[in-house]
Amino acid sequence: MVKNLARMITQPNERLVVRQPTPLRLKLLFAVLGLVTIYVLATQSYQYGLEQAGYSRSQSVREQAALDLRIRDLESDNAQQRELLARVQRQLQIDSTAYKEVDISLEASTHKIADLREELNFYRNIIAPGNKSRGLQIQNLRIESAGIRDQYRYKLVLIQAFNHKRMVTGRVGFTVLGVLDGVRKSIKIERGANTPMGVNFRYFQNIEGILILPSGFKPLQVQIGVYIGGQAVPKVEESFPWTLT
Repeated sequence: MVKNLARMITQPNERLVVRQPTPLRLKLLFAVLGLVTIYVLATQSYQYGLEQAGYSRSQSVREQAALDLRIRDLESDNAQQRELLARVQRQLQIDSTAYKEVDISLEASTHKIADLREELNFYRNIIAPGNKSRGLQIQNLRIESAGIRDQYRYKLVLIQAFNHKRMVTGRVGFTVLGVLDGVRKSIKIERGANTPMGVNFRYFQNIEGILILPSGFKPLQVQIGVYIGGQAVPKVEESFPWTLT
């Protein structure tokens, strides 16, 4: 060995070369290895944490699939319920329409029956009155607004009950009692607006016309007198409250 060293020293042309690794290349290598190690450790730790918490990727997929199926089932049930509700609403609407039609028809029939009964009683009073009264009678009076201030439309019905041998001829007089400017007044009307109140019948007569009252007059009561022939005293007289129909 000593000889060899002596030979190397005595031979100047021969050099001893020692090569060392490049520092930058080593640093890059160590860095890459460190990142790979950290990623592997982090992945394993995350998976381990999920498993320790009772979860796994496959379990999460199964639960999501189950939730999706449940949502589809609920949406299907909701659609069925909506369809059922729509059918029930249509049926209720049909039933309501039918009920209204029946109710309207029943109301019309009720009014028709009432009108027929009134008409029947009217003719019954002419032929055989219930109170057994005979002769001239004031059957009915109706008053309603004519749509013009201080003007009223009236309808008066006169009958001759039981005895129909003679004609009834004469006239009708109205006396309206009320208040004008705070003072009680009575206004005699023997003629409607362009309508004479003449009487000429054997069984019954409808007398219709328009009453024109003074402006500001407040009617309270109306008296009706039926005068036969040229008599000054009414044959029949009756009072009615002033009620608009």
